Amino acid sequence: MRIKLLGCCATRNEVLKLGLAARMDCEFLDFSLHAFPEKLHQELQRRIDASQEYDLIILTYGRCSHATAGLVSAAVPLVLPKTHDCISLLLGSDRRRQTLSERNPAIYYFSQGWLDYGRDPYTEYLEYVDKYGEADAQYLIEALYGKYEQAVFIRTPCEEDELAQYRQKVEKIAGFFSWTISEEAGDLALLAAVVTGKRLPEIVRVPPGTPIVLEEENGMLIKVNSESLVVTEGENLMSALLRGNYPVTNICNGRGTCGKCKVRIISAAPEPSVVEYEKLSAGELATGIRLACQVEPRPGMALVCGDSGTVDRKAGLLYAPEQADSEYCGLRQVQAELDRPTLEDERGDRERLLAKLQENGLPANLTIGLTQLKTLSSILRQEKFAVTAVLWDQHILAVLPGKEKVPVYGVAIDIGTTNIAVALYDLESGKRVQLAAAENGQTRYGADVISRIDFANKGVGNRVLLQEAVAGTINRLVEDVCKAAGIDSSQIYKATVVGNTTMHHLFLGLDVSYLALSPFVSVCNTALEVNAGEVGLALQPQAQVVLFPNVGGFVGGDTLGAVLGSEELLAKGRHLLIDIGTNCELYLQDGANMWACSTAAGPAFEGAGINYGMRAQPGAIERVLIDEQGVTLSVIGGGTATGICGSGLIEAVQQMARAGIISRSGMISNPNDPAVQDQLAPELISRIRDGEQKREFVLAYGPDGNDVVLTQRDISQLQLAKGAVCAGIRTLLDISGLSIDDLDSIVLAGTFATHLNLASTVDIGLIPELSLHKLKTAGNAAHAGAVKALLDQRTFAGLQQQAGHIRHVELGGSATFSNYFMESMYIEPCKL
Repeated sequence: MRIKLLGCCATRNEVLKLGLAARMDCEFLDFSLHAFPEKLHQELQRRIDASQEYDLIILTYGRCSHATAGLVSAAVPLVLPKTHDCISLLLGSDRRRQTLSERNPAIYYFSQGWLDYGRDPYTEYLEYVDKYGEADAQYLIEALYGKYEQAVFIRTPCEEDELAQYRQKVEKIAGFFSWTISEEAGDLALLAAVVTGKRLPEIVRVPPGTPIVLEEENGMLIKVNSESLVVTEGENLMSALLRGNYPVTNICNGRGTCGKCKVRIISAAPEPSVVEYEKLSAGELATGIRLACQVEPRPGMALVCGDSGTVDRKAGLLYAPEQADSEYCGLRQVQAELDRPTLEDERGDRERLLAKLQENGLPANLTIGLTQLKTLSSILRQEKFAVTAVLWDQHILAVLPGKEKVPVYGVAIDIGTTNIAVALYDLESGKRVQLAAAENGQTRYGADVISRIDFANKGVGNRVLLQEAVAGTINRLVEDVCKAAGIDSSQIYKATVVGNTTMHHLFLGLDVSYLALSPFVSVCNTALEVNAGEVGLALQPQAQVVLFPNVGGFVGGDTLGAVLGSEELLAKGRHLLIDIGTNCELYLQDGANMWACSTAAGPAFEGAGINYGMRAQPGAIERVLIDEQGVTLSVIGGGTATGICGSGLIEAVQQMARAGIISRSGMISNPNDPAVQDQLAPELISRIRDGEQKREFVLAYGPDGNDVVLTQRDISQLQLAKGAVCAGIRTLLDISGLSIDDLDSIVLAGTFATHLNLASTVDIGLIPELSLHKLKTAGNAAHAGAVKALLDQRTFAGLQQQAGHIRHVELGGSATFSNYFMESMYIEPCKL
């Protein structure tokens, strides 16, 4: 039997020392892939696909942050352990690891493979010292490893001199961090059983053609919002709630990093997990609050699952002109009276219609779809063969009885990662009729594009779920605007769609596997036209849905939409357009040349990943002023502060830096430091305290101790987000040969940008320092661009030509970007 083993370097030494590797071909993957589950999944799938000539493929991986879920082998069985990850495999079981974690949830595990192939934190620290100085290096390394307290070395068979060297390495690292040290004897029985392909309850054998699912089918009933929900044994609560279409916030796609998927369990509540102790307050835990992604349902469980929140700042989403010229929208109506059939003229109704339209000057290559043919005969005879045809180019979209002009409408659709906006226009008059916006239904599967790509790649039907989610949101919005306008959605004959590359692909149901894998290739970049029925939109069945072209990588049609929607601001000169969001796109022009790139700012600007972060809805802090008297807040809705949104986060950090509460490196000051006590007013010092997640600053005192605070980690998250944006800008300027002073303007586009204090964005280094009069905002320019394309086909044709001349700049792997990124982490104006 020919056997292929795919394993992690973390278990390489142990597999080789079992003496079984000679019987099989072994490949060990890079240890660093553990930090990127989606990349690990993709790399494992690629290796599996390349190993189909073997008789058996063995994986020495566990769940590994769901990286193995959904893997499938076309013709060869797969064997893998039912363990959480490599640590459990080396310890012999998940149960043993859980026991250790219950004793101390702050354990950092070391193994032979980790010490041989992993990244040494001490060496990492020394590299940071060389680059950024000792103080900032200490801060960065603390942000990465500060939550751990104990080093546990998993001792597995090796020579005595090797063991001494491993112990010495662990002692060095633990000493640097002041961690305690202990050893645990490894148990390789399970690993040996996996490698030999034994059939045990702890080992999964997956038949060819079947995706890996680590759960067993076994129904169990729980209560959600007083309704019954059947879950399968091993299915966690998050998966069950999503499958049951219950409202649950799923920003990190169930990875346990965002702490936002809160539910209240009112019976059969489990003990909190390590992650829940870290993410939730003692008060929340005491009242039954848990994280859905951490909960394993149990018999008798009942819970309340609240709404994830609605968008209240819809004014920013609904940016579209009230009136525009629609003469060249691309649709036309033709009235005709056909010759009636006779015994001498037995032509079919289709041929009769096409012949008459040609007589009226239309081309000979007209087409009509099967949907229209099904009702054509009855329609022709309703008004004695007098008809009106609605056409798009050579396509007949609809045939209607009578020779009167019919109302013709169109919709401009902006598919954002977080929100979707729809504008309804009368295509005859060019008048805006109605507007609507709502949260993108895909957010239940992850807050950012990487989370959604990860979800799409995990299950056979997940792409379908994502496509149905976005189409469903659009259809609900279309229904709302049509109802408000008193029209039927069958009167909508054209739609234009903008969105980033991921949203574009998921809307069409396309494969997104290679978008997140270098070199980040899309299925298509050119503009597309599809029928509404093909993508599940409830419009006129043959309505033309026009999708903007993508530029490249993650720079999609929304960037081109923003360029088109901001053309008055970008008419002449040198301009930088920044579309700020979870995926931030940058566009630079100098008159003759154009460049574009994207940078993953992450969801911090949407409040995600922030301890008290929330979207811009009632209760969110949106403005902050700090002076000697204390903290003054502006809260959306005017009530009690319950959290902070992105604009409030930026202002809070800017104000804290200005007041001296945080240093340029982002560290919150020590209130016991005499120098700090001399600098800060007592009211401000009293707000600095040691919290559950290190030092924190109280923005708003709340009832029962539920204060809204900014933690050290929150500030770090903003530093990562703003550092990515600023580094992207600096990299693009370097490539173009332009300086920041050469620019005539920087245009901030996107809903989020409309609510920013522009001075604050400069003060914290989100964008490089420049004259404030050069900073402009363009609202939801991408949606405005979609409107222009809806109403003027010539404008869209010009944009398509322009798209072909934009140079896409890939920042992934760029040393320039990486260096600028680290330099841009400081909370201070970025001077170029």
